[in-house]
Amino acid sequence: MRTILGIDEAAQTMTFAGDMRVGARARPMRANLDSLVADAEEAATQALGGIAQPGLQRGTPVLALSVSCIGRRLAMGARVEDELEAVTEQLPPGSVHAGFYSHGEVAPGHGFLRAGLHNQTIALTLLAED
Repeated sequence: MRTILGIDEAAQTMTFAGDMRVGARARPMRANLDSLVADAEEAATQALGGIAQPGLQRGTPVLALSVSCIGRRLAMGARVEDELEAVTEQLPPGSVHAGFYSHGEVAPGHGFLRAGLHNQTIALTLLAED
């Protein structure tokens, strides 16, 4: 997935955030803002499940670090606050949530033999003291 940065109708070209192979096809997508918010909430739920260790008490405050693609921010506009709230509401009381916007994330993808650049993503890391 790539964020469209510009369209030059005269030259019949599009500029994307991130490389595209020569001859690659692009299919425009329309963002579903409710889905983006729900996915951020699900990321927090999954991350909390991933730190469930035998010695860690349920409800232990965590440090949550969000890295969200600037493309999500541009697509969501004012609804970006909903994304932040969806993540924060899943965290145990006393948790701290910080983050920043990126220009994409490097991660494996379906069919990739190696890691590649992804746009429109959110990555959430939780740290807790045992």
